[in-house]
Amino acid sequence: MKNQAYERITERIVALLEQGTVPWHKPWKAKTDWPRNFVSHKQYRGINVFLLHAMSYESPCWLTLRQANQLGGIIRKGEKACPVIFWKQRKIEDKESGEEKNIPLLRIYYVFNVAQCDNLKASPTSADGMEPTAATKPAEIVANMPQRPVIKHDMTKAFYSPHDDTVGMPAKERFESLGIHTVSWRMDDPGLDGVPTDFTHVVHAAPHRGDDGNWEAAISANCIAVGALMTHCRDAEAFLFVSTMGVYSRITPEHPHAEDDPTEGYAPWNPLYPITKIAAEGAVRGFCSTLGLPTTIARMNVGMGPTGWGGMPVMYFKLMLAGEPIYVPDDHDNVMNPIHTDDITRQIPLLFRVASTPATVVNWAGDDSVTEPELLAHISAITGVEANVVPSESPTRAMFAANNARRIELIGPCEVRWRQGVARTIEAHYPGSVIAPEAR
Repeated sequence: MKNQAYERITERIVALLEQGTVPWHKPWKAKTDWPRNFVSHKQYRGINVFLLHAMSYESPCWLTLRQANQLGGIIRKGEKACPVIFWKQRKIEDKESGEEKNIPLLRIYYVFNVAQCDNLKASPTSADGMEPTAATKPAEIVANMPQRPVIKHDMTKAFYSPHDDTVGMPAKERFESLGIHTVSWRMDDPGLDGVPTDFTHVVHAAPHRGDDGNWEAAISANCIAVGALMTHCRDAEAFLFVSTMGVYSRITPEHPHAEDDPTEGYAPWNPLYPITKIAAEGAVRGFCSTLGLPTTIARMNVGMGPTGWGGMPVMYFKLMLAGEPIYVPDDHDNVMNPIHTDDITRQIPLLFRVASTPATVVNWAGDDSVTEPELLAHISAITGVEANVVPSESPTRAMFAANNARRIELIGPCEVRWRQGVARTIEAHYPGSVIAPEAR
C-alpha cells in the first residue's frame, strides 16, 4: 500500500507540473494560507497543503464524499477529487518476540472542495481575521531550542564538536570575502525568495529524519522541498540528491546491496526515515524527467570525517569514553561500508558528471566492508579505550553492506581505507586520543 501511495502522489505532482501548475505556488485567494477540513476544521499539513493549493479553489475548506453525504450535500457531476495522505504510528505485536512495536500506517483519502458541492447544511468556520502563519526565522529556532549547544562565533571554520556540544561559526565576512553568499532556507517552507537561479551545480544533502514521528512534516521537508529546489534551479547543469542506503530492504546483514535490490526501507531505530527517503527519491525522479534536469541519486552508507558530528566512529567513541553500553545484535553482526569525507568531497564533481535524465542511481559507500565488532575493536586498539559491548535482542541501528560495482565503474574507487579514516576522524574530534601513531 505504501509504495502505491508514493506512486499516486508522485504521479499527481508530475501531472500538475506537466499542466503548468507548480504545486507549491499559492494560486488561490483565501485569507488563510492553510486548507482545512470542512467538518473538523483541522488544518491539512505536509504534502496535502501543496496538493490542495494546486486545485486553485478560493475556499480553503475540503471534505470527503462520506462527510458531504452526512451533511446532506452532493458532489456535482463530473467533479474530480484530490488525493490527501493520512499517516500515523500503529502498535502491533511482533509475531516472533511477542513484544509490542510501532509500524507506520499510510493511507490515501480523496477529498472535494466545498465549491464542488451543492446543498451542504453546515458552513465552514469563517476565515475572517485569520492571519497566515509566518515561517519561523532561523534565529528564533535557535533561541527557542531546548538544551541547545554552545554557539561560538568568529571561528576559523564551521563545525560541531560532540565532545563539548559546541557549534562553531565563522564570521559572515569570511564567506563573503571568498565570494560566497549564504541564504537561510527552511525545508518546510518551499518559498525560495532571495535564492539565485543561476546555479551550475546543486547538492541537496539535508534530510528531515522524522525523529518525532510526524509523517506529514517529514514528507513536506523531504519531498516537497526537493521539488521546489529542483524547479528553482532547473537550468543547472546537474543536480545531486543525497539519499541513504536505508531505503533498501535488508536482505541479510552481510548481503552487498546493489542499486536494483528491493527498496522497502529498513531502519528499526526510526522506521519513518527510510520511508520518507523512498518518497523523496520518487519525487526527485519525477522532477528530473519532467524538468529535464540531469540528476544523480547517491545512496549514502556510513559517513565519517572531521566535519559535522563525525559519524558512527565518533558516536561509538563518545559512548566508550563515558563507559556506556554499546548494544549490538545478539544473533548477527551488522556490516557497513564507511566512507570518509575526503572521498565524499573528491567524488562530488564526479557524481555531477554522471548525472543523467532519467536519474542516475548509485550507492555512495566506502570500498571496505566492515563488521560492527571489527569497528569497535579497531577504535579500542588505536585509543586504548575499551568498548562495553552488550548483545541485545532489541532493534539496533541498522547497517547495510554495499555493492559498489556501479559506483566504481562510473567514477572509480575510494582512496581512504576504513582503518585510516576511522583514526583520522576520531583524532580530529578528540585531539590526542589516537595513541597508535601508525593508525593516523
